[in-house]
Amino acid sequence: MVEFILNTKERLRHGIDAATEHAANDRTNTKLWYDRRACEREFEPGEKVLVILPVQGKPLEAKFHGPLFG
Repeated sequence: MVEFILNTKERLRHGIDAATEHAANDRTNTKLWYDRRACEREFEPGEKVLVILPVQGKPLEAKFHGPLFG
């Protein structure tokens, strides 16, 4: 019984390590993909901009506000 528990703990630890490594690789790949298409934007005073802001209390929602003057 003790051996089974120890083996199970070791297998779980190995699974967590593999999942952590996989998640780190995915984060790196996602950042590289995003950075390839991203560009820095600068606005001059007087330009109109449309801003997307998060909705408080609803982390998966956002609303557009604008046009705002930069």
